[in-house]
Amino acid sequence: MPNWCANNLKIHGSLEQIAEIKKLMNGEVCPYYFNAVNRSIKFFIVGIAGIAQIIPSELMLEDNTFDAISSTFMVLHSHITPTPMNIAFTQWFNLLRTNPDLSYENSTRIIQLYEQSGLTSFSLDILAPEQKQVIHEIMAAQSYDWLGVFGYAPDKLNECWEKLDETKTSTQPFDMRQLIAPKLIPELVGFNGHWFDKVFTNSKTSYHEYIDTYGVKWPSGSDLHLEDLSDKTATGIALITSNQISHTISVDFDTPWAPPNQAVFMALSAKFQCHVIHYFCEQGANFCGRHEYKSGELIDECNGELEWRETDEDDYGTELVGPAYILNNLRNYGG
Repeated sequence: MPNWCANNLKIHGSLEQIAEIKKLMNGEVCPYYFNAVNRSIKFFIVGIAGIAQIIPSELMLEDNTFDAISSTFMVLHSHITPTPMNIAFTQWFNLLRTNPDLSYENSTRIIQLYEQSGLTSFSLDILAPEQKQVIHEIMAAQSYDWLGVFGYAPDKLNECWEKLDETKTSTQPFDMRQLIAPKLIPELVGFNGHWFDKVFTNSKTSYHEYIDTYGVKWPSGSDLHLEDLSDKTATGIALITSNQISHTISVDFDTPWAPPNQAVFMALSAKFQCHVIHYFCEQGANFCGRHEYKSGELIDECNGELEWRETDEDDYGTELVGPAYILNNLRNYGG
């Protein structure tokens, strides 16, 4: 298990924007990216198994060259029947090759292509044994990354296939992927993703993508607690304007090893046009900081080490005494 970094946000904004931020913090937002990834997994599976085929005339390739992804899916026939499944699969494949971010628009497009393909009613029971074997091998390698299924066995195939049709309407507390959209290929590859080494050249796992994009390997707020401070004095935050109805909340949460990176809070303050102060510390590695953002910009930054004072020479007791900006702004000091 990781050491946990303690985080606190003081967020100040309009009543309407704070209401939307509360939904984000409580996970009450539809994760379109998740639903698009599940549909993409099914597209990927039917392509690998040869159930869906690329229509060569619709393939967007520069100079008629083939990359690792193309050769994985390409069936070298001069003519492929333009069935609804093959048309939708080819359009999804063209999108896959660009490794798009899973924005609302791109996620909606993937979901629409999936519905057009006919895969919503497709049964694996009609497949030939060799096609089922291909799918078994993929699912055995990827079932935990894709579905959280331990101990995958062939008799779980239909169960896993149907599970990929589930549509989520809510997500994890403070899902940072709602602020910075994840990329499609790392989401397909998954957290471990070794099976994909032969398919996606130099592709990142979602673990590496999350570290690079969000600064943490799990981009959500663990053990999150939200408090309304509108009737209290919010430390360090001034009113936006004297005549604007405004609101302030405090959000405590933990992240593994480190705080989320600055891009997350720039995106938060930009999307909701709010004022954010981020306090964080992790006593095991002895670091802390206070960063302040407004409307997408970092406007103040302070980083340092925790300051301790001995309280009992015999027992080597210590007491946290600084920096001053950490005291009374965090519910714990990580570790």
